[in-house]
Amino acid sequence: MDGLLNGFGVYLLESQKKVLQSGGIWLSNEQLVPTAGAMALTAVLAGWALPKLRDASSKVDLPGMGVFRAIPPALGALVSVSCLSNVLGLDLATLSDVAAPHTFDGGMASLPHWPPQLPPSLFDPSSLSAVAPTAFSVALIGVLETLLATRLVDDAIASDNRIFNTNTNGAANNNNSNNNDDDNSMSSFQDMEDDEVTLTEDDTTIAMDTSSSNSDANVVCLGLGVGNVLSASLGGFGGCGLLPQTILSTQSGGRTALSGLSYAVALALSTVVAGPLIGEIPRGVVAGLMVVVASNTIQWKGTQSTLTDALVPQTNINGDNINGDNNDEGKTSIPITNSQRANALALAVASIICYKGEFGIGVLLAASICAAGVAMDEKTQDSYDS
Repeated sequence: MDGLLNGFGVYLLESQKKVLQSGGIWLSNEQLVPTAGAMALTAVLAGWALPKLRDASSKVDLPGMGVFRAIPPALGALVSVSCLSNVLGLDLATLSDVAAPHTFDGGMASLPHWPPQLPPSLFDPSSLSAVAPTAFSVALIGVLETLLATRLVDDAIASDNRIFNTNTNGAANNNNSNNNDDDNSMSSFQDMEDDEVTLTEDDTTIAMDTSSSNSDANVVCLGLGVGNVLSASLGGFGGCGLLPQTILSTQSGGRTALSGLSYAVALALSTVVAGPLIGEIPRGVVAGLMVVVASNTIQWKGTQSTLTDALVPQTNINGDNINGDNNDEGKTSIPITNSQRANALALAVASIICYKGEFGIGVLLAASICAAGVAMDEKTQDSYDS
């Protein structure tokens, strides 16, 4: 998964270069400077400044600070920079400047027409054989991206649970510190229910209810299929769970299906009612949001962890090298496994191939490499056992 997200993130980041170009040629300085400035300001606001203010507003109760909790950072950055560009009279290309005619006209005419106009040769064997390979590839990519988007939401929920329980149990430990100094200084694993994972370290208990943050992949795929069938039947086109929108949603606090429903309703209302207004949003502002999304899509920590496991020798609690060939008395030699090396190779392969746009091929190759690494480890273990 990390390789696919890395490739997608780099691809998304590089694609924003088109905003600074026209027909493959860089914009003139009169247009390049304000467009790049709008991109940079939007990225800083959406990716750093407004999230910091939102976190501060939850800790400091001052008049007017609640607005930072109510407005998502991405929306706040988009509105702020768009209004600022209009006030300053900057010459920035808008969405309507590069879209097809009547795209942002709004009104009921912007909705799909019923009944849909189907070509007479749609179900001919020759037509089906021509579109089947492409349809299969698109369906595979759609399922993969939907499941990845679902995992992003699950990870966000799990992260919320860890933070909440850490804060809660940390406060409880502080209240009881005077009476339980000796007990609080110890780290241990505690027994809990099957659907919970508990770790205790440095006087803080972290409890996570994994049952509430694990989505059912079968239900997700079924909903994706039913939704696409209904959309096509009403004259629309197919779709899937999108990583950029999911990242923006989770950063704005979205965690449940209600966030997806509200997104769909807001998108429909924007198309019908606010089409002309949305068409006036500068491209540089949207590109700035995409820069933030691309940066958050790249799995920095996961990539570092995978490469560290495959390349850097581990050390035990006393600081002794336990992955090298040191066989001194009292030290245990634990070599880097084939699975760890395979994971690093799969990460690199998936990142490169997915960056080139071949998401399905990249995921399948990465999965095959990881499976080969596991098989090699099992074979090695069997030889040791025998």
